[in-house]
This record gives sequence, C-alpha cells and structure tokens, in this order.
Amino acid sequence: MLRKISIVLFCALTLNGLAQNWQNPEIIGVNKLPAHTLLIPNAQPPAVNSFYLNSDFVKMLNGSWKFKLLTNPLDTPKEFSNLDYSDSDWDTIPVPSNWQTKGFGKPIYTNQLHPFPVNPPKVSNEGNETGLYRHKFQIPEGWSGSKVVLRFEGVQSAMDVWINGSYVGYSQGSMTPAEFDITPFVTKGDNLIAVRVIRWSDGSYIEDQDFWRLSGIFRDVFIYAQPKNAIWDVNVNTTFNQSYTESTLTVEGILTNIESSATSIEVTLNDPEGKVVFKKKISSKVNGTKSTFSFSQKVGNPKLWSAETPYLYTLIYKIDSLFYKQKIGFRDVRIENGQLLVNGRSVTIKGVNRHEFDPYNGRTVSYELMEKDVVLMKQNNFNAVRTAHYPDHPYFYELCDRYGLYVMDEANVESHYLWQYLNQSPVLYPEWKKAIVDRGVSMVLRDRNHPSVIIWSLGNESGDGPNLQAMADTIRKIDAANRPIHYESKAIERPLSFDGVGFFEKIRRMFSALKWMKSLSEYDFNAAMYPTLDRLIEMEKLDEKQRPILICEYSHAMGNSNGFFKEYWDMFESHQRMIGGYIWDWTDQGLVKYTAEGKPYYAYGGDFGDEPNDKDFCQNGITFPDRTLKPAMAEIKKVQQYVKFDGFDPEQRTLSIRNAYTFLNLDEFNLLWSITEDGTVVQKGEMHLPSIEPGSKKDIVLAFAKPQINAGKKYHLNLSVVLANNTLWADKGFEVAKYQYELPWFIEAKVENLKLTNLQVEENDSSWIVKGENFSVEFSKETGTIEKWEANGQVIAKNGPKVNLWRAPTSNDKGTGFNPDPRFSFHALLWEKYGLNSLTLKKVKVFVSKTDSGVEFITTQKLQGAKSKFVATIKHLVKPNGEIAININLSCNKTLNLPRVGFVVELPKEFSQVEWLGRGPQENYRDRCYAAHWGLYRRSVEEMVTPYIKPQENGNRYDVDLVRVVSNSAKGVEVTGDSFCFSIHPYSLQTLTKATHTPDLVESNVNYLYIDLAQNSLGSESFFYNYLQKYVLKDKKFDFSFTIKPYVKK
Repeated sequence: MLRKISIVLFCALTLNGLAQNWQNPEIIGVNKLPAHTLLIPNAQPPAVNSFYLNSDFVKMLNGSWKFKLLTNPLDTPKEFSNLDYSDSDWDTIPVPSNWQTKGFGKPIYTNQLHPFPVNPPKVSNEGNETGLYRHKFQIPEGWSGSKVVLRFEGVQSAMDVWINGSYVGYSQGSMTPAEFDITPFVTKGDNLIAVRVIRWSDGSYIEDQDFWRLSGIFRDVFIYAQPKNAIWDVNVNTTFNQSYTESTLTVEGILTNIESSATSIEVTLNDPEGKVVFKKKISSKVNGTKSTFSFSQKVGNPKLWSAETPYLYTLIYKIDSLFYKQKIGFRDVRIENGQLLVNGRSVTIKGVNRHEFDPYNGRTVSYELMEKDVVLMKQNNFNAVRTAHYPDHPYFYELCDRYGLYVMDEANVESHYLWQYLNQSPVLYPEWKKAIVDRGVSMVLRDRNHPSVIIWSLGNESGDGPNLQAMADTIRKIDAANRPIHYESKAIERPLSFDGVGFFEKIRRMFSALKWMKSLSEYDFNAAMYPTLDRLIEMEKLDEKQRPILICEYSHAMGNSNGFFKEYWDMFESHQRMIGGYIWDWTDQGLVKYTAEGKPYYAYGGDFGDEPNDKDFCQNGITFPDRTLKPAMAEIKKVQQYVKFDGFDPEQRTLSIRNAYTFLNLDEFNLLWSITEDGTVVQKGEMHLPSIEPGSKKDIVLAFAKPQINAGKKYHLNLSVVLANNTLWADKGFEVAKYQYELPWFIEAKVENLKLTNLQVEENDSSWIVKGENFSVEFSKETGTIEKWEANGQVIAKNGPKVNLWRAPTSNDKGTGFNPDPRFSFHALLWEKYGLNSLTLKKVKVFVSKTDSGVEFITTQKLQGAKSKFVATIKHLVKPNGEIAININLSCNKTLNLPRVGFVVELPKEFSQVEWLGRGPQENYRDRCYAAHWGLYRRSVEEMVTPYIKPQENGNRYDVDLVRVVSNSAKGVEVTGDSFCFSIHPYSLQTLTKATHTPDLVESNVNYLYIDLAQNSLGSESFFYNYLQKYVLKDKKFDFSFTIKPYVKK
C-alpha cells in the first residue's frame, strides 16, 4: 500500500491548473455541499404521493447532452467548458445513462479483479475512459433571489464540473448525491454546464463490487431553487411508550439562505387518510449564519409503519407561503434478546440483494422498473431488500416506504481485491478514512428519515479495520433512530489468495483462512455469507454476545439453483436468534447484445472483449434481466409465505391455520380450497378467513363431502390464500400462500393380464422387429434398444429409450476454483473425471423370448467412461396392446455421484404438446419441489424449457406418474410409472452442454424426451460446495421401471 508520500508526489497539475484529484483519496470533493435530506419547496400543498422532483422549484436537466469520449483524462481540451467552444462534431448521449450501453467504450464485468493496473491509490491515465459532457439550460424566471443548487444523484466514478467556463467543483463517491451552489455562475438566458467524468479514480479501489463496471452520469441531474429561509436538512425521529399507544415525534431542522431574524414555521401533520393530527407554529433560532428549528409533539395511538402495514403520515412545513412535504412513519427498531424488533415485535428478514440494473441501460434504472421490482418483491413474499452494495436511487426508498419493505441501506464501500488477494484493504489506512467515513455519512444523512430503512450496512467484503469502525461510530452519532449496524466482512491475517506463493506460505495462508472462516463478524449482528446449515448452528454456539444471526447473502441464484431453500427456513423458524437473510440476488445482470442476424440475447463477462472478466458470474438473479420470474421464485414464495398450515384431519375436515405475520390479521384474506382426482377438480369452495392474530393459530372446518373414490386415482386437497381486498401491490384474489395435502384415499387398481396374441417377431442382419396390431418396434442388435417405433402409420419414437447418465452441468455443478472444503469436489469436475459425458458402449448381449405377457428383450450393456464402469441390464417387454414395459438395473464399479439415471428417446418434432400428472407446473427438482404441487398440467415443448442465460440443465419435472407428448391432433406417446422425473428439449443434450449463450441452442429436427429415475440435486452455491447430502444422487446400484406406449386421445 502506497501511503501519503506517494499521493503528494502524484498531484501533478492538469487542465486549467487543476490537480489530478482522482488520484488522491484524501480529496473526495471540491466545493461540494454537505450531505443532507432533500426537501423541495412547492407553491401549493403537494399532492399525497408526489415525488420531490414534481415542483416548480426544480428544473430537470435530463435529456440529450453533447458527448465526446476520450481514452485519457489528460487529453481534455482546455477550452471545452467555454460557451463558445464548438461541439458541432460531438455525439449526443441521453442523460442519465452509462456511456458503455450507448455505443461508447467497453462494458467490463468483473467480480473482484480490477480492470486496470493495481497500484493504489493511483490509476493509469492512459486507457482511462473519460466522458466529456456539455448541455445548455436556462434558469426559470420565478427563481429570482433564490440560491441555485446543481444536484447529481449519481456519477461514476469521478467528475469535474464547470458552469459557463468557470470551474465549479469536483466529486467522487458514485452512489450518493453531489451538490454544488452554482448561484454565482449562472446568468439569465442560456447557461452551459460542462462535466468531465473519469472512469477510474482512487475511489474505484473502494467501489470494487461484483457488477458491470460502467461509467457516466447514470442518475438524474437537476437544479433546484432555495428561496429565502429554505429548509436545508431535517431529522425526524419517533419514540414510544411501552405499549406503543403514544409516540413522541421529534423534528430537528436547518434552514439555508437565511435572513437575520427568526423565521416562523407552520407545521402540520396529516394521518394516512389526510386528516390533520396537529398543526402548530414554531420559530427558528438564528445563531450567526446558522438558523435551526426543532420541536417535539406527542401523538396518541399512531398507526405504526411496518413492511406489512406501511402507514405513512405527511409532515408539511409552511415557510413564507411555500410548502415543504415530508413522508414519515411512526416506527422504531432495536435489537433485544437476540431478536430484531420493529415496533416492539420480533421480525424475520425475508430478503433479497438488489443491484440496480437494466439490461438495456446498465445502472440507469427507470422509475417504472424500480416500482416493478418492489411490486414483484411484495407479490413473492419478500419483506426486505439489501441495497447491494451501495445506496440506491432516492426514489427506490420512497417506494419501499409506500409499499412496505425493510431496507438494509448499504454504504458504497467494497475493496474485495485489495482485501482478499493482498490484505491491503483501504479500511486499514488513515489516508482513506475521510473517504470511507464520508460514504457512510452521505448515505445516512440522505436516507435517515425513511421508515423503511431499519438497518445500516457499512459496506461489503473489505475486511475490517479502524476506518469502518470510525464510520460506525459516526453513524451512531448522527442517526437519532439508533438503527442497528450490519457488516459481515472480517479482518484477515494473511491474504486469502494462494496464487504465486511458495509451499510454506501457502500452508500459513491456509491456516489463516481456516481461522478466518471460524471467526465471527463484529457490530450488531452475527452476520454471515453463504453458511452451511451446520455453520449456522456453530455460529449460534460461538457467539457469546447472543446477537441475532443475519445472513446477508445466501441461496446463490446463479443459473438453475436455489436448492434446499426450504431447509434454510426450517432452521430459521426453529432457532429464535436466526432471523433470516437476503438471497443473492434479485436479477440477472445480462446486458442485451445482438447476433449477426440481429437477434437479441443476454451477454455476460467477456462478450464485449472485456478483459479481465468473470464470465457469467453476474447471472445470479431470481429474475431474468427483463424481470421474468425464474422457476425458483415459486419455491421461494411458498417457503416465505406467512400463512402456515399445521395439519389437516380428513375425517373431521378440520384444518389448522397459523398466522406467521408480525402485524397483519388473517381476516384480510380469503381461503380457496379444492379436491382433485388425478389433478381434475371434483369439489371446491371459498371462505373468508376468521380473525387470527399474528402468532396465533386456529382450526377451521372445510365444507366438503368425500367423493366417490375410483381405483388407481390420487386425491389431493389444494389450499390457496388470496387477498380479500385490493392492495397497492396486488388486486383482490391474488394468491399469497398455498399448500397441498395428499388425501389417504388411494386404492390400487386391478392389473389386467394380457395374453400373447397377434405379435410377430421378424429378424434381419441388424435388428429384430416386433409387429402387432397397428404398430411395429424395431430393436437394434448392436445396442439392444429401440431404433424405430411406428404406430398408426407414423413414427412415434426412435433411437431409444437409451441409457443416459449425463446432464448439461448447471452453474453449481461446475463451481469455481475456490473450494475451501477438501472433502468435496464440485460435481461437474467429478462427472468429467469419471467420463460420464463420453460413455462408450463396450459390450452388448441381447436375449429375446416370448412370454405369456409379450415379447421380452433382455439386454446387458457394459458402459465405460474414463474412470467409471457400468453394467446396465435392460428389460423391454413388448405387450400385445402396444405397450412396452421397461426396467433397468444399473450397477457401478464403485459408489458414484451421478448427474442423473435414466433414458433419452427421440420424438417427432410434431409431438409438441406435453401433458403430465406430477409436480408442476414450473420446473422442479428433488431439492426444489416444495412449491411444485401434484396435479395435471399442460404445456408446449417450448414452454417446458427454461432459457438460462448460460445454457444448462433445465426443465425437469419431479415425482411424475404419467406424461404424454402429443401432436396437435392428439397422437403421440404416453409414459407411466411410479414417481419418476422427465424433461423434454427441442435440442440435443450435446447442444445444451456445449452452448455458452442462448443463440447457441439450435433446435434439432426431433424433440428429446428424458425419462429419469432421478436427477442430482441443484445445490445452493457455485463457489462453495453447498449441497445437502440426502439429495445428492450417489450410489452403486439403481433400479428403475416405467411403461411407454402409443397414445391417441379418445
């Protein structure tokens, strides 16, 4: 780590005599105004839900700006900020935006590695993309006598600002506002704003987050007026008596552009319905150049804000005929007895990490997309969001206030590479203290009045040290609400990297890493990332402070993932101090790119020629980039649901319902129920749920009669809890919880004995052909399996069913190079080592015989991989009615971890419609099937696949008894069995395995049906080995039976 001496030496003067401030961590701004809570005056009382930008005292500067991209900030033309500078040959660019998403420069995706030579605090000027912006604007006529403030909500990573050729100031710290008083620089008529934005700065060393490295003015830009005695800052806090029946509202504020005498302020508080709670007049106190005001007011029986009941009150301050509006919530938060309490009640965190991301615009996210994110979170039973890993756009917090989400607000501090690879995190060095503390202060002063913000986070993955401790101390001084502080990362004794070091140093680092892994985090939470279930128990035992355990990242949603999510919540709900966590993460960070033919697809690291890159590690959301839900979302929604079903007695028809909400009564919901016979509804009903208080349960009686029971049919009770009334985030009838009970009414069906009639067996040099009424089946002598199957005058299957043990590895299967647990290897590494992706058929024996039931083929196949051997004994019994009963007994030379055990068969392309009895409708697996209820479902082949951005195993349905694949004329094949798995793809397994992007999935001229005994588990992470062993497909012997036959719908 280069220290202050190197900083001083690097302060060479550049444009107009300006120092290279972007190389100096002790300069975080020049002429920047201090952080504060922004309140904008209005000439009229503002509308209830108006955002603060909807005012005549605001002028937006968003729009089309002139733009020029340089590759070195030192190449900036000296006169470019002057009014008379010609920019006629410049391009234009929308503001806000990231220039790399608008055809300029190159987007870069890395997780930890810096995309520039590492030499902190210096960054290379050569190759450092620099955007020059110019834009003309006018000051509104009504602003005479007011201060004019220029505000940038977000610029990455450093910028200089000029107005009309005069230098205004400098800023870095990309994710919180930069404000400048431009009153001395503006004139009537046209004014010119010129901005130089520099991609890499010393601030980039503490903005080393796992995201696309994008640059530019990416959030709103506007100017606003501060008339005489305008409100500059306000700090609101609510405290309560023990019963929460009375609150004391305390407000402290600062005025700006003040006059010498005290200012009269009229304060009105309106309740959520708009009724006046109180109105009072106060006066400011002037002390030299500073004018402040404060008051306290008791409020009886306030409606409390929570994520479930987001009641918002409105404070209106009237000063000199102008109005300032502020939404507030009556809410407190504290930690007590190892619990996180909101309004005195223990809450669990059903959270998700959210990067700001748009697939077309990078980190510029529209207000509509922000609102869509919040609505989807509410609809899928999330109650919390972590702003990973930086403060979000201010509008997002207003949405969280209004809709009801608990926010962990995270400071823009991450130094992943310097911490993990070098153990030289800036949190350790005094020259970085100012910058790091300021990032926490800027966040808190901007966001401290939002009731949705219940936790501050100091940042992410930077280790720990005195600068973060100083940030925490400062936050506690300026946050009157005394919110708890989170920070997960821990100090290390040696780097966690093992690259390029000698044997003994590697041993020392290994012991250091083990010690680090066993240690606990500091601050108010016992925090962790990606703990196993065993590690959670260990954390609980080790923490002498008995703090609440909060997982800031878990269930890594990269590709086809989120296995055993239910087991995490089973543990949370059975351990009082385990208060939940935040899934990683909300949306895939896939940028739209186009093929040569103009077809759009989602791209990831390396697709833009960006080096270094971390490939598809940015594709780990529970939504696709366009916010289409991934199949795992259904599992997450059900696991997180607040209505619990604790038992059902089919004889008494009683159902036990438990309310797991913290504040809502269940009388706000209706219950829909149905009884199904093999997925078909035979009875149904609806009722309004009775009053069930939070934490309570009650038995209710369902008004059904036992139906006539038909042999061979399965019966289920299906429950759906829906909204009884419209809400802000969903309409009446929207489902918030569901459950299914299998009813104990199953009766075995009698099996008909078929006698051998009309079956002929023909033989030639290469095959046997079994012929019956309207069908023929050709078996290969080389493989002992079906080559071609015809029925009713058309081919219905060919080349199978053949033994198949391979699946296209998921992201979790592949894993990463970092695996601290030597007991386990990532699955795909084992499978490739075994040679399961290239098994060869070494020896085949086939015995053919006629039995009372049909023609039987017994085939013994010896399969061999690089380091694996299998013997498969396959029995095909061709029955007179055209059915083929298939059984496989598979044995391995040793106990092996396998991708799957089953068969694959090729079906005609026109067999494009799928119907099945089993779990669904969404894709599901052995460790992600809780939300996949058993029923009768229909989909097209196209709808049966999941288009993961990095193609991989997808589309499986688990616990299936029947599947039909048919043409539009309802002719095809039917497979029956006992709780098998199936999937169907329009492309081959080889194509899926080799594909790197969705355009690589070229369809075949057939569809591939996979019929499996089982598939391996999905697991929970791709960088730590995290599978529950009970779900891992691992054994020496497997046995599987099913029946396949031609199908014609009657």
